Amino acid sequence: MNGNTSQETLADMIKSQSVRREERPRPTDLTEEAPQDIEVPSEEEGTTVRMIPLVEWFDQNRQHFSNLRRVRMEVSGIDPNKFLLLSAIKPGQINKAESEAERELFLLKDTDRLKVPNIPGRHMHLFPKGYMITFSVASSDLWIKGYSIPTGLHVIFCVLHNNQYLPFFGKKVHRSENTLDLGVDIPRIDDIQEILRTTANADLLVAKYHQIEKAINNLNTYQEVVNWLISRQMSFVDSAHLIQLDEALISIFS
Repeated sequence: MNGNTSQETLADMIKSQSVRREERPRPTDLTEEAPQDIEVPSEEEGTTVRMIPLVEWFDQNRQHFSNLRRVRMEVSGIDPNKFLLLSAIKPGQINKAESEAERELFLLKDTDRLKVPNIPGRHMHLFPKGYMITFSVASSDLWIKGYSIPTGLHVIFCVLHNNQYLPFFGKKVHRSENTLDLGVDIPRIDDIQEILRTTANADLLVAKYHQIEKAINNLNTYQEVVNWLISRQMSFVDSAHLIQLDEALISIFS
């Protein structure tokens, strides 16, 4: 699929492939792994962190994602490091007992070439086309959201304030790049609070995110705008639109 990440049904994946048969009977060719306690390395050296394959990173961090399980599958002619088959608890089922919650399958392809920063992940959300990961940077107020895009990863730098991720800078990291520079100027909390109390610039916001136009007359301060934009993020399940919302937020704090 030209190197893009996408969801694909299990039937599509094994079509015209044969599952390897062993002489000894096996209970199943699909096995689901429960999270285990794994020590997650952090390779921050100064302001630079190494980019590593998504499949390697997920195995190091999977204990943080209680809603996700990696499903192991053996298919003839397919390298298991080139894909991640994940089962995720369906939205609205997250509060049910794990044994009762319904799950759905997501297939991420080319995970040996798709890279993410080698720092701990705290949340991972799967979309019909792609994913979003939230990373925490040790000994720092910096948080990072990484969205999958066809060329690699769209990275959004954030600060966490009042349980809200507030983006202030974004950049694209091509899949050929081996490091990510974390050397960004993190806004001071006092400055953020001052901005949030300020009257919003309606023209600027409409230019950045035109869908806010119908609501802008009811949004006075930037805090009200931030609340509205973040509430919109709960409604979308594609990286492109979520990035648009984050870019609108960046225009407030950059």
